[in-house]
Amino acid sequence: MVNKKRALFLGTFLLFAVLFLALVSSTLAGVSLVSPAAGASISGTYTFNAAITGTNSTNVTFYWWNSTGSSWKLLCYNATTGTGPFTCSYDTTGLPDSTTNTFNVTAVNSTVTTTDNNTGVTIDNTVPVISIKSPASGWKRQNITIYANSTDATTNVTNSTIYFWFGNSTGNFSRTLFSNCNYANSATGFNCSATFNSTNLADGNYTLWINASDTLGNVKNQSKALIGVDNSAPNGIFSCSPYDLITTGNTITCTCAVSDYLSGVDSSQTSYTAHPSTANLGTYNPLCTFVDNAGNTGSASANYSVLYVPSLSNSGSGSSSAASQISHQNLFSTIVAGTPSFASGFSSDIGVKQIEINVNNKVTNVQVTVTGYSSKPSEVSVAKSGKVFQYFRIATQNLGANLSVAVIEIRVNKTWITDNNLNYNNMTLYKFDNSSEVWNDLNATYSSQDSSYYYYNATVTSFSYFVIAEKGIVENVAQSSAGTSNETSTATPISVNVNSVWFWIILSIVAIAIVVVAVLLFFKIRKKNSSIIAK
Repeated sequence: MVNKKRALFLGTFLLFAVLFLALVSSTLAGVSLVSPAAGASISGTYTFNAAITGTNSTNVTFYWWNSTGSSWKLLCYNATTGTGPFTCSYDTTGLPDSTTNTFNVTAVNSTVTTTDNNTGVTIDNTVPVISIKSPASGWKRQNITIYANSTDATTNVTNSTIYFWFGNSTGNFSRTLFSNCNYANSATGFNCSATFNSTNLADGNYTLWINASDTLGNVKNQSKALIGVDNSAPNGIFSCSPYDLITTGNTITCTCAVSDYLSGVDSSQTSYTAHPSTANLGTYNPLCTFVDNAGNTGSASANYSVLYVPSLSNSGSGSSSAASQISHQNLFSTIVAGTPSFASGFSSDIGVKQIEINVNNKVTNVQVTVTGYSSKPSEVSVAKSGKVFQYFRIATQNLGANLSVAVIEIRVNKTWITDNNLNYNNMTLYKFDNSSEVWNDLNATYSSQDSSYYYYNATVTSFSYFVIAEKGIVENVAQSSAGTSNETSTATPISVNVNSVWFWIILSIVAIAIVVVAVLLFFKIRKKNSSIIAK
């Protein structure tokens, strides 16, 4: 009886145990897909997460499906027994980008299977597309405007993730530019622009980089190569030949040599205008302008003189008719006190070799012009009498009263002196006094000679009209402007040329006559004295 009771108790216990285990094993009530949530965006290696209600799930599996597929694709599973959480990871780069993805999670145990789906999930593993609109490759200067737009077919870009920078050839980035990007639409994406002053960069070659990220952090770096920065003006040397002594009607050739060590010179924008060959007399300063390939401009100036160069007549006629003339200029940027400056390079027809200029005070942009005349200049009221070699005038600009003293070195052709029966010691320089209308002798002194010329020096403290002529000719006072004669009671002194051959012949005859007379007187007196003694 006891055994029957024990057997009954044991059977009942086992039955309840089986029923209990069955009850426990069947408590898995459901599963939910925690992530990705519906409408979410994912990329890269993604961690899926699911949670169950109830207990004792033995396997949680994640699946993917979209409209392009015909079946579910198993991604990963978690076989952990228990209550979770249940996670697993999968590299989504193997899945196509799309906004119509559905993800599923299925949880099972020995008796229960339960599932959950989330739809409208976006997969985006593609970097944005960048379109660099400007600047174009090439050389730039000053303000450079950068414009680009960035699109992303799936998730689009954000307005805070696009920026620009310049890098040089060694990879050193020298400037970063963030921009405010305005979203246009899904097709255009974000339009971004930035402007900066490239003078803050050293001249040279750079690479423009643009970076864009989409909302999932997919990053795109894109470069625009060969952006050159050139803010330096090109250099040029402008010269004209011949420099001076150009007869009107001759050809003047000007050359403008331009260089630029960076962007190079735009030869189509290098130009100059030389004065026409039929130019008037005078000095001209044509300008050459040029532009480099970055748009920097530069200029250089030249100068040349257009002169009428006749064979100047040194006739000494004193004619007041219009005289042919020849001019030459010297330019001085600065002349300082204590340091003489020399004007030179004059035509031999002018009769001036050089002018030494000394000043009391510093002067700038001084121009010295020497003009030679074939006969008396019309501006001079009195012609120089005697034998005249050359009239000339010295005029200055920006010198004013700052001249201390000037030494004029003149030259006289040896042939002219011989042809006029003169001696080199008989030449001097005269300066015209306009107020008294007389030529004042400057007492020029002989200094040297060469095979063609005798050279003389004269000192002045101001400039005017001058004449190179023979010594010893004293001038009459000129007539007044009313045309009346201003003659004086003093006779005009006679000029004696001691270098004349006739002068020496006459002087010898006179000397012989004096000796003869003296001898005759001596013998006459002696004879008379002898007679007196004899008596």
